[in-house]
Amino acid sequence: MREDRSHEERASRTQRVDDGDAVDTGYWYTTELKEFATCIGVPSAGKLRKDELEKALRHFIRFGEVKNFVPQRGVNVVPIHG
Repeated sequence: MREDRSHEERASRTQRVDDGDAVDTGYWYTTELKEFATCIGVPSAGKLRKDELEKALRHFIRFGEVKNFVPQRGVNVVPIHG
């Protein structure tokens, strides 16, 4: 993780995301994706995996709406036969 990057540098890089292909064509650090997702209001952005963040951002860029891409991760219930 590159902690030495300035806020202005991160903001400039985030502002260059103008279409869905920008998410696919460049390398984005997970921290950058989380920051951008948080700024646009993606629910639980801090808990999403990188691929889930990319999916949410592509959707936002293409359709202009924030959608909840939080997967339903539950506890596996194993029946006990006895």
